Amino acid sequence: MANVDFLHTAASKFAARFFVALSDQNVALAGANVPGFAVGTDNVFVASSLGHTWILKPTLLNEVRLGFNRLLTSSVPQSPFKFSEIGVAAPAQNDAVPMVTISGSYAMVSGQRAQRTQNTFLLEDALSWTHGRHTVRFGGGLNRINRYFNNPSQNQAVTFQSFADFLLGLNGAQNGTNIFSNIFTSVQLTGLFNRVIQNWEASAYTQDDYRILPSLTLNLGLRYEFLPPFSEALGRFSNFDPSLMNPNPPVTGTLAGLVVASNFAGVLPAGVVETDTETIMKGEGSHNWAPRLGLAWKVFPNSSRLVLRIGYGIYYSKVTGQVQTQNTTVQPFGLLQALGGPANAAATWSNPFPAAGSTLSAFPFFTPYSPTTRLTANVVDPLIRPGVVQHYSLNLQSEFARDFLLELGYVGTRGTRLQRLVSLNQAQLASAGNPIRGVTTNTVANIPSRVPFQGWTSGLMQVQSKGSMWYNGLEASVTKGFSKGLQFLASYTWSKTLDTDGANVESNSSAGTVIGNQNDDRQRYGPSSFSRPHRFVVSYIYELPWLKAATGWRRILLGNWAVAGVTTFQAGHPLTLTGTNGSNIFGITSDRAALAPGCNNAALAVSGPVDKKINGFFNSNCINRANLNAPLSSSNPARWPIVEGTATDFGNSGVGIVQGPDQRSFDITLIKRTSTAWPTDAGNVEFRTEFFNVFNTPNFSDPDTNVSSASFGRITSTSIASRIVQFALKFNF
Repeated sequence: MANVDFLHTAASKFAARFFVALSDQNVALAGANVPGFAVGTDNVFVASSLGHTWILKPTLLNEVRLGFNRLLTSSVPQSPFKFSEIGVAAPAQNDAVPMVTISGSYAMVSGQRAQRTQNTFLLEDALSWTHGRHTVRFGGGLNRINRYFNNPSQNQAVTFQSFADFLLGLNGAQNGTNIFSNIFTSVQLTGLFNRVIQNWEASAYTQDDYRILPSLTLNLGLRYEFLPPFSEALGRFSNFDPSLMNPNPPVTGTLAGLVVASNFAGVLPAGVVETDTETIMKGEGSHNWAPRLGLAWKVFPNSSRLVLRIGYGIYYSKVTGQVQTQNTTVQPFGLLQALGGPANAAATWSNPFPAAGSTLSAFPFFTPYSPTTRLTANVVDPLIRPGVVQHYSLNLQSEFARDFLLELGYVGTRGTRLQRLVSLNQAQLASAGNPIRGVTTNTVANIPSRVPFQGWTSGLMQVQSKGSMWYNGLEASVTKGFSKGLQFLASYTWSKTLDTDGANVESNSSAGTVIGNQNDDRQRYGPSSFSRPHRFVVSYIYELPWLKAATGWRRILLGNWAVAGVTTFQAGHPLTLTGTNGSNIFGITSDRAALAPGCNNAALAVSGPVDKKINGFFNSNCINRANLNAPLSSSNPARWPIVEGTATDFGNSGVGIVQGPDQRSFDITLIKRTSTAWPTDAGNVEFRTEFFNVFNTPNFSDPDTNVSSASFGRITSTSIASRIVQFALKFNF
């Protein structure tokens, strides 16, 4: 770290800042629960800037800054075996990093290999002008962003529903079901994934802090942001546009709907459309206006004992990493083949993956879809646009006693046009009065005939900007300024966070599995999975008063002690019960659980202390499962309501219907300062003994909420480590 300040003149100052940090980390159990699948990560962080501050006149100040930032992360996964070494057929580029998951048992997963680099160049200028009761600011900036995605791994993964399925490894014909392989899902990701993403961004703003009265200040601001879609320099941007796709493709196959950027190098097959720019997005919402309003009012003009603050602002969340990452899997430069349930009936343990696109030399690789294909893809809505987040708050501050501050406030957030992942190919229901491609009944086997886009599975998923969220919170705090040796802050938050994909917030952010009915947001609406409805935190430091006036050995040994700490209480997460429903009539195999007849949400959670229900957090009688004692497998799945024959409906349980374990943590520090009177009178040696989770309170993680897992309802880990004691020695001067 280096800082240089140069006072050019009394009115001109230059400032240079440079920071670089290198770190490496080896995570032994990154995604696995058995040794041998570690992930090593090397990181480089650089932040630098050169600024100039110039006082043009006493009422006019200008600040300009030029900056460069870099974030570089390299991930190197490890594995104790290759697919080929255990008798599994896999292409050479996919062989070295196998991923094998057995539900409720082993997770032999090491993660993905990749190097991601982001360079940001920025130029910003701000001009401040004070005139009478007004303090006006004008400013703006220009950003250049480059993102490099290099050497990503080619991945293949298989999932088994039980250990018995893993031992058998037979296809549907061999195991007698004729519908389900013992390998429930097979995922193969192959392609040319290197990318060079780039774009320009710009902003401008004005703000007026208007002091209407000595006791009343109004803040009026307006910000403009230019957030265009990013482009790709290698010509590898591609996408599928549903508005151009053929719902009923010919037997010979078609590429209708496949879109590539204008800098694609090569000859395009029939049906492929080229855009006019080096991006596959249409640039919706590139120009954004954001008002910012604020008010500060001393309620009693002649006293600062009571202050009211009100604020409102609109902010924009630009389209960033998820779209870039998911776009790499779209043909012709990427091929993602994810088969599950009946679509994966032909898979065996010795040959679990499709053969198409198995060599890198085959790319760019065009795969037409037809009535008999089962393609998957993570695509991007061409109309995707930046998310909109509105923040609003009301805060009342009162100095109700000397050195004491009381704050009561309401904070709200409304998010719209947020990114989410949705399946575009949820099957429809057919009937005699509403036949679909000649089909009048509904079975798992005829799902491919009832989907909106034939030739695709429910794995045709799209990143959209159609998500919404709401946050409402009551915040209260008491702060005591340092006096008489004591300082503390006690704060409490009572809040609720709701989301149109409440059960799937984290999975959406990484483009994971979609859950439940994809055509009805109300079915997926509920408390967000990361929410903490109640949170109480106290932080403090207290200088023990005894023997402060002592001298000699008494002062050295017994004087100048202090205690500090942080105490946290918080409610548990809202939990949503999900499972794998291979018999789902709509083709969405990941679904919310089905409650047994006569069971409600209140009866679902087992009462009593958490440590008494570690192996049974939920009332299993409320979950409609076929056989709780038998190993779960394709022949003994979790049961959902029957719609027709053996095909099942979506689960009837809601989002966030059970609260997970709460958390309580006590961190305490004992501090002893001993004066050295060197090199100055204030010199001292400080010895600290720090206790994390001082009472060794067990804080349990959330239980397994997958009703299709053999470990359903079990808590298998803690969220906070057991007691840790560490010592520190510091010399202050």
